[in-house]
Amino acid sequence: MPGRDGQRQRGGTRMKAQYSAAALAEIVGVHPPTEEQAKIIEAELEPTVIIAGAGSGKTETLALRVLWLIANGYADPQRILGLTFTRKAVGELTERIWAFVRTFRRARPASTGPGLGAGRLADFEMPTISTYNSYAASLVSDYGLAIGIESDSSVLDAAGSIRLAEQIVLAAEPHEIPANVPRTALITRVREMAGQINEHLQSAQSVLDYLDACIDHLLGEAGLTWYFTKIRRGRSLRKEEKDAVIAELWALADEAGVGRAGKSHTNLAARNELAERIIALCKKTVLEQLLDKRKVTVLAERFLAAKRETSAMEFSDQVKYAHDIMSRPDGRILPIERSRWDAIMLDEYQDTSDSQFQLLQLLFNGKNVMAVGDPRQSIYAWRGASARNISDFPSRFQRQLTATGPGGEQQTVADAHVRTLSIGWRNDKSILAVANRISEGLPEYDEKDVLRPRPGAGDGQTHVVSTIGEVDQTYGTDLMAELVDFMHTATEKWYASGKTEPPQRAVLCRKRSFLTATANALESAGFEVHIAGADGLLEDTYVADIHAALHAVADPNAGTELMRLISGRSCALGAADIAALHRFAKSRNERAQQVFEASQSAAGAEAGDGETGVSTADDTGVVTVGIIEAVDDLIAVSPALDGSENVQGSPVVADWRRSKLSETATRRLIRLAESLRHLRRLAVTVPGLVRTAIVELDIDTEIESLPEAARANHEKSVDAFISLTSDFVSQNPVGSLAEFLTWLTIMDAEQSLSMPEEPAAEGAITIMTVHGSKGLGFDIVAIPHLTEGDMPTTLRSTKAWLSGGMLPYPLRGDRHHIPRFDLTDSRFATEEDIEAYQKSELKEQLNLHHAIEERRIGYVAVTRAKQQLWLGGSLFTTRQKKNEFSPFLHEAAEVLNLDPDEVLNPGDDDTERPEGEAISVEWPKRADTAEAARRAELTGMFAAALRLKPELEQLAESHPDEDDSAAAEIAALAQMALALQAERAQQAEEFPLPSRLSATGLVQLAEDPQAYRRELRRPMPQGPSHAAGLGTAFHAWVENFYGQAALSDLDDDPNTVTLPAYLHEQLDELCRRFERSRFAALEPVAVEQSFELTLTGADGHTVTVPGKIDAIFAIDGGYYVIDWKTGRSPRSDDELADRAIQLAIYRMAVQKMPAFADAERIECGFYFLGDDQEITVPHIMSESELVARLEL
Repeated sequence: MPGRDGQRQRGGTRMKAQYSAAALAEIVGVHPPTEEQAKIIEAELEPTVIIAGAGSGKTETLALRVLWLIANGYADPQRILGLTFTRKAVGELTERIWAFVRTFRRARPASTGPGLGAGRLADFEMPTISTYNSYAASLVSDYGLAIGIESDSSVLDAAGSIRLAEQIVLAAEPHEIPANVPRTALITRVREMAGQINEHLQSAQSVLDYLDACIDHLLGEAGLTWYFTKIRRGRSLRKEEKDAVIAELWALADEAGVGRAGKSHTNLAARNELAERIIALCKKTVLEQLLDKRKVTVLAERFLAAKRETSAMEFSDQVKYAHDIMSRPDGRILPIERSRWDAIMLDEYQDTSDSQFQLLQLLFNGKNVMAVGDPRQSIYAWRGASARNISDFPSRFQRQLTATGPGGEQQTVADAHVRTLSIGWRNDKSILAVANRISEGLPEYDEKDVLRPRPGAGDGQTHVVSTIGEVDQTYGTDLMAELVDFMHTATEKWYASGKTEPPQRAVLCRKRSFLTATANALESAGFEVHIAGADGLLEDTYVADIHAALHAVADPNAGTELMRLISGRSCALGAADIAALHRFAKSRNERAQQVFEASQSAAGAEAGDGETGVSTADDTGVVTVGIIEAVDDLIAVSPALDGSENVQGSPVVADWRRSKLSETATRRLIRLAESLRHLRRLAVTVPGLVRTAIVELDIDTEIESLPEAARANHEKSVDAFISLTSDFVSQNPVGSLAEFLTWLTIMDAEQSLSMPEEPAAEGAITIMTVHGSKGLGFDIVAIPHLTEGDMPTTLRSTKAWLSGGMLPYPLRGDRHHIPRFDLTDSRFATEEDIEAYQKSELKEQLNLHHAIEERRIGYVAVTRAKQQLWLGGSLFTTRQKKNEFSPFLHEAAEVLNLDPDEVLNPGDDDTERPEGEAISVEWPKRADTAEAARRAELTGMFAAALRLKPELEQLAESHPDEDDSAAAEIAALAQMALALQAERAQQAEEFPLPSRLSATGLVQLAEDPQAYRRELRRPMPQGPSHAAGLGTAFHAWVENFYGQAALSDLDDDPNTVTLPAYLHEQLDELCRRFERSRFAALEPVAVEQSFELTLTGADGHTVTVPGKIDAIFAIDGGYYVIDWKTGRSPRSDDELADRAIQLAIYRMAVQKMPAFADAERIECGFYFLGDDQEITVPHIMSESELVARLEL
């Protein structure tokens, strides 16, 4: 235990610290610690929480704390654990600790006494620094068998999780699915509920029990009386039916054991039937929301079970399993893990979830644990974080004390120590003043924790700006014009102060929707910009067109998506033609209805001549022809456009002529319709369909005609979208387009579709969300859109946990810190009671809770600025009504002694919305008319050149008579055109290889380097990959055969890989053939062995080759590497030599694995199951030979 004289107890003797915090800081060459920092670095070896304000130097303080513990012998480095949230933070803390240790070692201070001085650091082992999730995963890996979890369980990414949840939803019976909930929304709800069950250490059954209690409570006598009164007053039944129906419902309630019956055990089937009937008669009830949530919970339970069965885990599963392991009743594992660590540091503690909080308390309560965080920066409540965790730390991580009294020594407990880092080393004075003013509105505000300026801090500059919201033809809006002016002025001041390096500048937005307009404005002013963390891949102009086309192909009701193509780049129809198209579609609807009615009165009679098929009518007998079907009908108009007389009497042509659709618009629409029809008929994989759509919509030629910078950006986005389709197909080899679009919709909603991001150019202005900026600092910061509804945002719903897939509040671990809403409470006897509470008290609580969360976001945003800060908002934006300026603007004006009536009053009470065609702007900007015409001409020339290549070759090879000068000139021009095309092709072939290539890709590169590079630059459609599905299923079967299934991917299970029926027999035959082979009797030392190999080319650039080796067997003096092939053996030695490149990669990988480093020889071979041939390749290329062969 620590003594008052700064000594520590070690090995039964008292030991004084050999190195103070100040001494260590001097040795490693950093500023002397402040009094606050020194107290933390030299703190007692007991539970301590540090309230560390933004930019208060916590990383350096933590690193010095680690060095102090090690150098003074208070903890061995391998017994120190540090946890934080991101890999970036792990890297920063690890680097800082290692830098201090290296410097300490080089300085070689005197090492005397029992402390661990530099002399004993020669064999230094780094402390364990990890993310919270990685640590939980390690606990599951190390101890998971205690609860039946295999050590090689895999992490399920968002894409895999979505697919698994979709499988659960698709397998459900119709009565198990909530009514009127789209599939994508249902999948999201299932995943959300499953995640929250884990995050709050609940079970699906506990949620079902609570929901059943809520439903039973609402179906009590008072509740049923209220429902039946509503039925009597409603119009869902005829007057004479109401008494009989209500009597039936009372009887059903008696059978269910609810209402007047009041039985202790409910008949669930009868209860649910009663609820469903009430819902059908009453509409839009809380009862319906509860029943829907119950159905979602049942699906979430199946989803959790499916993950468990396949050993696939998400992060929330890892923490839940880790807690289950450590809280086992036998108590055997917890002491083992607790004994591993002498010192624990918990960084960014305010962002821990309830499950992480409870796991950490279980593991480290009473130990030398130091938590560091700032409740003012807890901005991740939407993902489960609770700012109250850090406030509750002192009482939940208590110190163990020994007190001496009359009865001798007694063990007592006391709250953990609380310390503060309150000097803001990042922000200048005016910026800190604004931040502290914003923090005053937080419940955890404490004057002693307020950030104080660093010694010698500058005054800083903070600007508060308000505008009316007028349209600006250059920058979009007057607010953006003000922002641009600020950036110019702030940058000039930066350089005028004598600085030579470019300033770090950022614009922080609360909403992602503001990022592109901000980038457009700054680019228009000549600034380089970098959008960090942009998730809007589908917002790219060309990707959005591809996405819209795929919807139009898959869904006949995707009229909205088709209208994008009609009004946008593909067809560019004007308002008059769009109105004419609407008239045409309306005529097609009317005619389809007439045909349907005629068919009903004359069964079997044919529809009118020239008609397309009519969709089946709905229950009301109404037939609807959507815009997609109407545009498809226009194909029948083609002969009329060409002057054919064979269309006389055609109803389609008649409708078209009446619509007054222009000929130009009609031809464009026909071209689009033919493209979509062609895409529908293709039998290709999703990537193949996307690649064909790129060609059909002229996207490739359009992008080719763009200026270089724009072309590069759009090519990256389109390529990223193609990669997405490949990711999807790799998990689901025969996945349908509809499944892909569902997956894509959910990924987009979860902001998991990132734009390709390049490193920011030096000096570029970073544009990002406030959430993305956490942990960063910039010299110059602008925060626009500071209006109510934008920043802070407004509460979306007062339904609380009744909406979506949220866990009921009473089951949450942080329920005491959030609004109270328990539907089993006696005050909620009827839905009327609930509605009244939602509109009053609950709404007030939810609004207050939301406002606090938004205030924390405002605090984080302001504290990113070091020297100059700009805060702005507009009176008018896209809303119909006048905006209210953000309270953060008012508070900034107040603390800066500005008159709010002056700085926040750009107009008067009578000010109306400024006139202008648009408030928002398009980004990237459309080219002007001349530029658009130039691009159209280039696109046409490019496409025409490709089509005319055969004719050009014929002309170039012609031999005109010597006296035919015109023919000779034509032949020469043709030769020049071909030469230009060849030069362009050569440029394509010089397309650089990516930094990562698969082993299969290297084989293709060796077979035909030019073709492979062309395919990388502009991929071509591929046929359906049933063979890939067969290979996946077979490899999974082999893993199971050897009892070493990797369980790394749900899709590797042969039972989950969807195959056409005809391939099932082929798979069975391959499996039987393998069982008859010599390999069936051998025991492999590794199956599906993952590797990542780096090859260095002749010019020094590197290519990383990731992959998996099918199997490795032990042989005399070494190992035999085998690759299973489901096809037939090569027909030539050259083909075998090309394929052997794959084996060369595998052998190099094995040679570099520590487990196989002692091998005297490594042999390699293929087993071709297609014709039952095993081929051992005698000569395997060395690394230098392979690099030379591939011309890397």
